[in-house]
Amino acid sequence: MTTSEVGAGDIERAWMRCAQANPTAPPEYAMCPDAAKIADVYARVLALNLQTVDLQTLRAETREALMRWWPTERSNP
Repeated sequence: MTTSEVGAGDIERAWMRCAQANPTAPPEYAMCPDAAKIADVYARVLALNLQTVDLQTLRAETREALMRWWPTERSNP
């Protein structure tokens, strides 16, 4: 894994941290913008069975959302 790559587990943990800090609420039950951006990346990881994602391939706002919710302890894929 290079310094510009993030592991699938770290993406999952970032999404979980964000979603727990910003739970959905009625009537829409919509995710907050950061959680939605991270969820899109995580869905791609799951659909394509990726182990890592190159941060440079993400849009700037998605990369920034991911960095805001980055796990304090990073894993190795």
